[in-house]
Amino acid sequence: MQMNHLGGLIISVMLLYLNCIQVLITASVYLLPYTRTMTILASAVASALSILSGYTLHVKDQPEYLQWMQYVNPASWLLPFLLNRELSPEAIQSSSGKILCQVKHQDIIVQLPCSSRNGTTILKHYGFHKPDKLFFNYDNPPVAMIGFYVVLSVVGCIVFTMNCCGRNKTTRIRGHNYINKP
Repeated sequence: MQMNHLGGLIISVMLLYLNCIQVLITASVYLLPYTRTMTILASAVASALSILSGYTLHVKDQPEYLQWMQYVNPASWLLPFLLNRELSPEAIQSSSGKILCQVKHQDIIVQLPCSSRNGTTILKHYGFHKPDKLFFNYDNPPVAMIGFYVVLSVVGCIVFTMNCCGRNKTTRIRGHNYINKP
């Protein structure tokens, strides 16, 4: 992957992530006929996904009974995929040449390119660089997310169609009475 196309990759993966959350909530609302209950449940699921993703609440700050959420959350699948591309040797090499460090040799200050930083301290802080290699390396999460999106879209369309056909049959049986009654 060339460095020029990295920004588009990150934006497209994040948009795919948001679309997957949207289609998950839409399909779940169509699955059950109780709209108010499903709205509350969908709001709770969306809130849990956003809070426990590591952005708002750090993984290390979560209580013990919620530690399993870091493996279930899709954001934990996407970040290593993006970080592997973002912190590739090409990216580190291209960014290290731009930073100049001042090195003092006797009485002369010389500006030389700084040594390349590899970002392991930042990765350790956010929990993505573990020395015991317990973090799963998923091969290609965007392909899995596209499959997830397609499957839930088809399920949502089928359930929506079945709900519409079911409503038409019940209204034909009962009939409509448009007369206002007190």
